[in-house]
Amino acid sequence: MRQKRITKLLLFVLLLGVGANSMAASDRQQVYEAYVKRDIRSWKRVVDRMHAEPNKSYARIAELVEYEYGYIGECILRDRNNEAEQYLKRYKAHVDYLIECDYKEAEMTAYLSAYYSYRVGISWLRAPLVGNKCISLMNRSIALDKQNAIGLIQRGNAQYFASAFFKGDAKRGAIDYLLRAERAMVSQGKSKGSWLYLNLVVQIAECYVGVGEQTQAEAWYRKAMKLEPRLTWALDNKYIENKQRHGQPS
Repeated sequence: MRQKRITKLLLFVLLLGVGANSMAASDRQQVYEAYVKRDIRSWKRVVDRMHAEPNKSYARIAELVEYEYGYIGECILRDRNNEAEQYLKRYKAHVDYLIECDYKEAEMTAYLSAYYSYRVGISWLRAPLVGNKCISLMNRSIALDKQNAIGLIQRGNAQYFASAFFKGDAKRGAIDYLLRAERAMVSQGKSKGSWLYLNLVVQIAECYVGVGEQTQAEAWYRKAMKLEPRLTWALDNKYIENKQRHGQPS
C-alpha cells in the first residue's frame, strides 16, 4: 500500500513537471508568433497571464522578464509610452526580486540595465540622470559573464543609438557586440524558436544598413528571412532606399 502511494506521488510530480514544461513551450511559441505577426495584443495577453500566475519558480519569472523586455520595447516603438511605464514597474519588480535571490545575476543585471535604457527611450530628458547607471550595469553584466547575450545586446544597443557616450567608431563597435550576442545564443542553444534571436538577426541587418555596409546587410536580412519567411516587414524603408541608391531592385 505504501509503495502504491509513493508511486502515485511520483507520477503526480512528474505530470506537474510535464504540464509546466508544456505551458512554457506554449508561451514561448505564442510570443514568437506575436513578434512575427507584430501582434502586440497577443504578446500582452501572455505577459498578463504569466504575471497573474501564483507561486512562480525563479525560472518562470525569468521567462516572464524576457517577454516583458520585448513587450515594453514594442510599446515604446509604437509610442505607447504610458503603457510602457506601467509595465516597466512590474518588470523592475521581477528583475529586482531575482537579483535579490541571486538568480542568474549577470543576465538580471543586464535586464536591469534595460530598465534604465527604456526610461531614457520614453524620455531623453532622463539620459543625464540615468545614462551612466545604465552603462555601468550593462558593463557589469558582461564582466560577470562574457557570454551573456542580453548584456551584449544592451551594450550594442547603447553604442549604436547613443554613440556620443562612447569613444571611437561606436556604431561599428556596436555591431561587434551584437555579433557576439548572436554567437552566444547559438552556442547556448537559445536561438531556435526564439523571438529574441530573430529580433537580434534583424537588428544586426539594420545596423549594417546604418553604417552603409550593403553586402553585410543583405546577408543578414536573407538569414532572417530564411529563419522566418513571414518576416517581410523586416525589409524596412532604410534597406530598400539603400538598395535603390546602389541601383539595385527592391
